[in-house]
Amino acid sequence: VFGRAAAVKKGKFAGAAVLFSWIALWILPFSAMAMDLSVDPADRIYDYAGLFGETERSALAEQADALAEKYQMDYAVVTIDDDEGLSSVDYAQDFYDYNAFAPDGLLLLINMDYRELVICGTGRGEYIYNESQIDRMLDGSTKALRTGTFMPLPRAFLRKRTGLRPARRNPPFRGICGGCRFS
Repeated sequence: VFGRAAAVKKGKFAGAAVLFSWIALWILPFSAMAMDLSVDPADRIYDYAGLFGETERSALAEQADALAEKYQMDYAVVTIDDDEGLSSVDYAQDFYDYNAFAPDGLLLLINMDYRELVICGTGRGEYIYNESQIDRMLDGSTKALRTGTFMPLPRAFLRKRTGLRPARRNPPFRGICGGCRFS
């Protein structure tokens, strides 16, 4: 009897494992398919919502390149006008995770579908801004965003930080992923 009970429990565990595998294989990949998965991480500025002109996009790319070189991590600015049913945080995290970005980096998402802003970090990118810095950056940009001026936030996001030290010397802050609405 003891052996049979163990076999039944083992069978229930195997069934749960099969169910989890099915979910992982068939449902989770569709959340990642909602966005462009063929981006070049070297581009750094992904303006799918068409918020920036060519001159603005080039200026932002230069700022992002300088920071990426200095701190040895990726910086990305993404604008969208359709979040494909994902939350802004999920979209930002999936965009970073499912493309070939470095393990350390920061991403700014401007979601015009829900008029939300999100800043997310991974690896050492989690330690670049603390929550109060993110809040100040987002709060300072929402007024401009309401009037249709989109450059202040990416500029603030990509501004060189004099208090930061290059690669691996930043003081540990809590990990980040913060956002707000600007409707």
